[in-house]
Amino acid sequence: MKAISTASKVKANPSKPSAPGSPDKVDSTTPSPPRIKALGGSGMLIWDMMIINRTAFTVPSIPVNEKDESKIIAATALSAFAPQDAIEAMIASQAVALHFASLECSRRAMLPQQSADVASKLRKDAANSARAMIDMCEALDRRRGKGPQVVRVERVVVNEGGQAVVGNVTNASLPTSPPAPQAIGQGANPISMVEGAPIMTREGEGV
Repeated sequence: MKAISTASKVKANPSKPSAPGSPDKVDSTTPSPPRIKALGGSGMLIWDMMIINRTAFTVPSIPVNEKDESKIIAATALSAFAPQDAIEAMIASQAVALHFASLECSRRAMLPQQSADVASKLRKDAANSARAMIDMCEALDRRRGKGPQVVRVERVVVNEGGQAVVGNVTNASLPTSPPAPQAIGQGANPISMVEGAPIMTREGEGV
C-alpha cells in the first residue's frame, strides 16, 4: 500500500521531547530562569534566548554540528558583563561580537596565502573592531555611573578685568589681581590736582 496516513507518519517520526524544565511553548510572557536572565537581562525568555543565540552566531570557526559549543562560549562571554537589563545585554552582545570580529580579522590577515593589500585591510579592520569594543565597554560603564566625568569647554569669554580658570579647580584661594589703575580725574579731587601748579602766561613764564 503506497498511501501512508498522517497518523503513521507521526508515529514513525515522533517529535523531539523538550528539555527537562523548559516550557513546551515560548511566547512573549514566558519568564526566564535565573541563569538565563543573568545573560539576557530582561527576564523574558524569548528575548534572553535571542541575545544568546545571536551572540553565538558571531563566534567564528564553529562547525554546524557543534553550535551548542558556540552557545556555551557566548554565554560565558555575556556572563562576564553581568547585564542588569535588556539595554546592557545589547551592549554586552555587541562588545562580544566586536571582540570575535577583531580576532577573526587578525587570523585571516596572518594566513600565508593572504595578499599584502588584503592583509593590511584586515589588520585595520581588526584594530577598528577592537577600538569599537572598548567604546562599548566604556558606554556600559557610563550607563552604570562608573565612567569618568568629562566636562568639555568649547569657548571661554573673559571680559576686561575678569579671570578664568580652565582645569582642575581645588579649594585653594585664587591669586588676587592688582587693582586696575584709575583713570585721570577719578579717585582724586580734580581741584587738588591743580593746586600749587604754576600758571603759564602768554610769554611762557610761570606765575
